[in-house]
Amino acid sequence: MPYTGLIILAFILLHLINFHFVSHDRPISDIVRPVLHNPFFSLLYGVAMLALGLHLSHGFWSIFQSLGLNHPKYNTLFRWLGWTGCILIAGIFIAIVLLLLFSAGQLA
Repeated sequence: MPYTGLIILAFILLHLINFHFVSHDRPISDIVRPVLHNPFFSLLYGVAMLALGLHLSHGFWSIFQSLGLNHPKYNTLFRWLGWTGCILIAGIFIAIVLLLLFSAGQLA
């Protein structure tokens, strides 16, 4: 958790630098497209999404423990739901990064 947390913190800082602290006099798509067309930034964003998925999977599972729903009968279900949800979340965001990396010239 601390390692993925540090990766996510670095990602948040990178994300703010790339998208928040820029001039907003143009559409957000014109700001996002050049950043994610760069393979270096796409790799960083992809790694951050994988770390986010791993981090969320543990968080999702541990929330049930914190609520007192820790039971051997249901632990497998909670872990499966956690991994499924996190794979979907991370997968969708990684798909967006890959879409912008490989088709930035075609999107207008």
